[in-house]
Amino acid sequence: METTGPRDLLMTVLSRMDEPLLASGEDIVNLGIPEGRQVGLLLDQVRRLQLDGMIGSREEAVAYLCASKG
Repeated sequence: METTGPRDLLMTVLSRMDEPLLASGEDIVNLGIPEGRQVGLLLDQVRRLQLDGMIGSREEAVAYLCASKG
């Protein structure tokens, strides 16, 4: 049985950092959120979820953004 240690986790996260962000500021503005600080905060949240493997597609990112818009 193989275990995942801190080094493996770090390598996984670092490899995912090169992946393009699954949503853009334009996607957020198109949802009716005005340009500004909130757009940056939402992009940071999408990036974190993407790095954690919680979001794996553009559709999932947009669905998250729609739910966060509320």
